[in-house]
Amino acid sequence: MNGLRYPDAAAVDVFAEKAETVEWRGRRTLRVENGLVLVKDVAVGDGAVEVDLWAGPGPAYPGIAFRAADELDHELVYVQPHTSGSWDAVQYDPVFNGVNTWQVFNGPRYQAQAEVPSDRWFTLRVDVVGLRAAVTLMEGAERAGGGRRAAPSRSTLPAPALAAAHLVHERRAGRVGVWTYRPAYFAELRVGEAESTTAWSSPAPTPTRPGRAVGTAGTSNPAPTA
Repeated sequence: MNGLRYPDAAAVDVFAEKAETVEWRGRRTLRVENGLVLVKDVAVGDGAVEVDLWAGPGPAYPGIAFRAADELDHELVYVQPHTSGSWDAVQYDPVFNGVNTWQVFNGPRYQAQAEVPSDRWFTLRVDVVGLRAAVTLMEGAERAGGGRRAAPSRSTLPAPALAAAHLVHERRAGRVGVWTYRPAYFAELRVGEAESTTAWSSPAPTPTRPGRAVGTAGTSNPAPTA
């Protein structure tokens, strides 16, 4: 994977209540609070995006945005450390018109049970091929003084925590970045080739896209659970 000089402030556009570069747990990080940060001059269609992240034991929803047309329309996956082990610990939550749509896109196709670390570093990764995505969690991201970690080989990646076979936005190249509701810390966003599988290569069913009513009547509060 290619490591980006991220979270350098000059390399990102901020659409969040707060985003600042800070030292945290021995690493140079971007602390984001309530919103989206997109990397400049990077577009990914089919590919993989991963980032090291840290969230405390309280409620938080840190994740990865990808295939972003802009700050209002993008794909989004995130984790919930405070519901680790529960059915909704990992979520796919497409954003339309600036509104999260977990109220519409929920259930086993879009949410999954997983053990999500809290109060320590781990890596969140999404592989995207066509209209399918796989979300993987990996521990061991913490290392003294930071430094870039080599991405795991495809043969050594753990099984995905969530396999979403029905991405809702159209297939396109788009910007990538990070998102969170409640504070979280991000370091070393990386992009590369997706891990392709036979299942991903087969045609995916056409998903149902939300109408305009979702964008206007849906809540803008991204948190699906308390």
